[in-house]
Amino acid sequence: VMGSMFLIAMLIYNHALHKAPVGMVVTTFRMGIVIPMVIGVAVWDESLTILQGLGVSLAIFALFLMTRPKGATSWLPNKELMGLLLILFGMQGLCYTLMRGVEYWGFGEHHIALLAVIGLTGGGLGFSYANFKGGQHRRKSSAFGVLIGAYNSFTLPVILIALSYLPGTQYFPLAACGAVILDNLCAHFIWRENLTTLNVAGVITALVSLILIIE
Repeated sequence: VMGSMFLIAMLIYNHALHKAPVGMVVTTFRMGIVIPMVIGVAVWDESLTILQGLGVSLAIFALFLMTRPKGATSWLPNKELMGLLLILFGMQGLCYTLMRGVEYWGFGEHHIALLAVIGLTGGGLGFSYANFKGGQHRRKSSAFGVLIGAYNSFTLPVILIALSYLPGTQYFPLAACGAVILDNLCAHFIWRENLTTLNVAGVITALVSLILIIE
């Protein structure tokens, strides 16, 4: 199930990037953390202090600021855009929830088996989708896909291990804000993209939220 959901979520994510501004899509993608956090508190009795709750709220606000482009417009009508973003939000939130549920459902001792099945399922379905869709497969894109797959095979066990030690209410805001902070810093210092005032405010807000969440 996790392998299937991961692939579907990424296909929706890639489709959304062709239909809406990047800032909107990335914001929606990161906002999926809200679903496992709410479920963690309501269903799995995860604790959340007042300061951590404030940090989570700031983290969500920071994600919006850091990924908000200047003068963004969409090529889709509003209703269609909202529907697409809601689907992406729900699917990514479901993926996060499945990762959070590994420990609560008693699969924590079977990380290697989980990773193997996730990879085989996602890879098999991905190849099937690519062959069904048709088109030419270039060597560069295939090599890039190998790099992404190798990266995910390294990061996914790190995520599962981290979730075995940290509650989702701490891990997901930390991971999401950390990723977007790196995105913004790399964009500014490596790719020489200019950060807007809102982006800078988002980075500062994210740093404050991280301090509160860790407390």
